[in-house]
Amino acid sequence: MGLDLLLYDRTGKLVRTLMIPPTLHRRISLETEVWRSYSVLRKIKDYYKSNTTLNTEEIDKFKSDLQQISIFLNSEYKKMAFQLISELTNYQPWKIRITGD
Repeated sequence: MGLDLLLYDRTGKLVRTLMIPPTLHRRISLETEVWRSYSVLRKIKDYYKSNTTLNTEEIDKFKSDLQQISIFLNSEYKKMAFQLISELTNYQPWKIRITGD
C-alpha cells in the first residue's frame, strides 16, 4: 500500500494524484536510519498516521528531503524518488494532502 499525494492548485482544485510506491516508502522509512533527520519524511513515516497537508514551503522541503535521502538508496529507488520530485516540480502544487490508510 502506497501513500497517495493529492495535489491542489491555488484555488483548491485537485489537479493531480500521485503515489509514493510502498516499496519506496518502506525503503526510506524502514531500511535507512537517516529518515529521522528529515522533517517532512518524519511526518509520513507511518501509513496509518500520515494524513497530513503540506504548504508550498513544506513541498519544497519535501522535494529537498527526497533528494537528500536518495544518496542512501540504490539506483532503483533513487529513480523512483527523482521521478516523484520531477512530477512535483512539473505540477507546482500550492498544497499537497498526503494520505495513507
